Amino acid sequence: SLISVPGAARFLTALIAEYSQTDEGIVLNPTVSDACNFVSSNFHYLDVETKIAVVKIFSQLSLPKTKDVLTHALEDEEIVVRSQALEIIAANGLSDFLELLEKLKDDENDFIREQVNQLLESSVEE
Repeated sequence: SLISVPGAARFLTALIAEYSQTDEGIVLNPTVSDACNFVSSNFHYLDVETKIAVVKIFSQLSLPKTKDVLTHALEDEEIVVRSQALEIIAANGLSDFLELLEKLKDDENDFIREQVNQLLESSVEE
C-alpha cells in the first residue's frame, strides 16, 4: 500500500534531520529542496506533534521553505503550533512576519495574543 501524506512528511523530515548530522551541505541538495517543498505544501495535513517537529527542524537547519512552514504554523488552528512558531520567530527575527503578527494581535486565544504583543513590543524596544 502507499504511504500516507502525513507519513511521507514525517519520514522526509526525519530523514533530513538524520542526514544533516553528517552532511552540512544537505540544504543545498535539490532532492532535499523538493522534500522541503512537499512537507511545506502538505503542512496542514500533519498532526500537531509532526507540525511542531517540522517547525523546529526546518528552523534549526535553515531549510528551504522555512519561512513558508513558519507562516503555515502561524495560521494553524492549534494554539501550541502557533505558539511554537512565535517562539522561533522571536529567536530568529520577525521582519518577514510582521503582517501576520499584526493579525495575530487579535487571535481568539489570550495566550497567543499576549505572546504576540510581547514579541512586537520587544522588537520596538530593540
